[in-house]
Amino acid sequence: MKNINPFLRKEDFEKLDWTGNIWFRNHIYVDTSLLNKTFGLNFFNSGAAEIYLNGVLLYRLGKVGTSPESETIFTDRTPKLIQFIGNEEQVLAVRYSNHKAKQMIMYEIPVGFRAELGDLGTYIADRIGVVREVSIHQMAFGAFVLAFAVVHFLLFIFYPKAKENLFYSICMLSFAGVIYFGAQNNFVNSITNAITIIILNSAAVQFSMLFGVLTVYTSSYDKIPKRFLFFLIVSGFFILSTIFFPSLESRYLDYVFYLYIVLVAAEIVRVTIQSTRRKDQSNLGWLVGIGFLLAMIFIVYQVLIMAGIITQPLFGIRIVYVYGIVFLALTVSLNLSKKFSDTTKNLALKLEQVKELSQKTIEQERKAKEEELTRRLLEADNERKTKELDEARKLQLSMLPIKLPDLPNLDIAVYMKPATEVGGDYYDFKHNGNGKLIIAIGDATGHGMKAGTMVATIKGLFTSESAETEIDSFLNKGNSIIRDMHLGNLFMAMLMVKIDNNKVSFSSAGMPPALIFRNRNKTVEEIRLQALPLGGAAEFRYPRKETTISPGDTILLMSDGFPELFNNKKDILDYHRAKEIFGTIAQKPVDEIIDSLCKEADNWRGTVNQVDDITFVVVRAK
Repeated sequence: MKNINPFLRKEDFEKLDWTGNIWFRNHIYVDTSLLNKTFGLNFFNSGAAEIYLNGVLLYRLGKVGTSPESETIFTDRTPKLIQFIGNEEQVLAVRYSNHKAKQMIMYEIPVGFRAELGDLGTYIADRIGVVREVSIHQMAFGAFVLAFAVVHFLLFIFYPKAKENLFYSICMLSFAGVIYFGAQNNFVNSITNAITIIILNSAAVQFSMLFGVLTVYTSSYDKIPKRFLFFLIVSGFFILSTIFFPSLESRYLDYVFYLYIVLVAAEIVRVTIQSTRRKDQSNLGWLVGIGFLLAMIFIVYQVLIMAGIITQPLFGIRIVYVYGIVFLALTVSLNLSKKFSDTTKNLALKLEQVKELSQKTIEQERKAKEEELTRRLLEADNERKTKELDEARKLQLSMLPIKLPDLPNLDIAVYMKPATEVGGDYYDFKHNGNGKLIIAIGDATGHGMKAGTMVATIKGLFTSESAETEIDSFLNKGNSIIRDMHLGNLFMAMLMVKIDNNKVSFSSAGMPPALIFRNRNKTVEEIRLQALPLGGAAEFRYPRKETTISPGDTILLMSDGFPELFNNKKDILDYHRAKEIFGTIAQKPVDEIIDSLCKEADNWRGTVNQVDDITFVVVRAK
């Protein structure tokens, strides 16, 4: 037999070769004056127990077993009656089993039992007092805090942007859990259930502190600081250690937890002090901080009582942390009330401003309607003009050749890009089956509808002619007809080219010179004819120039839109550079010559808008 404290704290438990079952016996010598009198027995057990007095079974708490399966643990904190009868020497024995002792000891829970003898009436009164006090704290304070959690969660549901309501709701819910679980251990009848309550209580404590810090942050800052990650990691460590590594629990770890509580309180104090320096008087984040600070002070005070450092609490109250939680709930409610009051005042001010601005708004609406009517009229007019321009553009395009002449001795390519919807450039062809071809390229003054009118006039004149027409005679005739139309300052520059096998004739009315690339010597020849545009001086005789072409020779006809292009520096491309460009690309296929000329134009122009029509006609002898 061994003498050992049956409460079996960790240090006593480790001295035993624990099998799960054990007998405890204690010899008690009772004064004869106390025999046959009623005493009280306070018995607290972590396992299953049978209590014997002088070999007689008095009480059975649970079911003592030889294995975890046959054992039933039950704890009854109700004081029990006991009488000592007979001799002065009495034997109080306890048959005890606890097959979950190793699991309990990891949570620093004594795995044995504690028995006390005393006055039965005093024990019953003490138990009733404890139950009453704990129940009041559990129900009253728990319900009070839980009500705040529900209210603020509903506020978050209706206004999700105010995340401080969500964080505060979780914080209050966690505090309600702390109140409930902290008191519930006084009512459990199984230590295994007590372990679950310990884990839940530990998690609730950590969540209450974690979301308390979050509430202070969101009440004082626009963005949660990165240092919150520290509190998240530490709280997570304590929760995980309680659930998965209870053997880590030690007095040193308790000290670390107390230090952590102090750090949380210090952070709340720091944020609170910063919040009081804000100029925004409508923000009562500092009040919320004070509430959390008071709550933390009461919690620290509670921890000191539980640790035995404070043995005589003020006013004899041993459960004090709940009062700090009440202060916290009240300060947050005051903050919300202040915000609601400020919102109401701002709304009243806005209503006054609305009344003052109502007349101005009516006047502005009237002006807006007038402007809207004007805008619609302008849109209708613009739509009409756009439609007319679109029809004019279609008309202009219809005057251009649908397809290019297909001649065995010539390759032909064309390109035209108007500067506006309706351009003033024009090109056309006329040929017969005898190998004769007349090419016309023109440039009317300006753009738009007037230029389109001039193009239509020239188109009509050109269509009425045959391929046998002498090109200089056509220009003389066109000049006379346009003058008789009295179109004002509206003229038409035009270049006519007649190709008859290898013979080529040129006649110009104010157009840029034609360029001929001679394939034999790889040079560019310029055909320049000085003359006035059609519709100019009366009785003007247009010049004519003839030459011959050989296979591989290439002719370029163009309007002035290309050589007179400007770049970002306001430099003009000029005719000399145009001639050089043509010389470098003249040996390409006629379609690629067009593409190269367009690329050169775009590169030169850059971001400058095109202000004149650009037209190319390329002809190569085979």
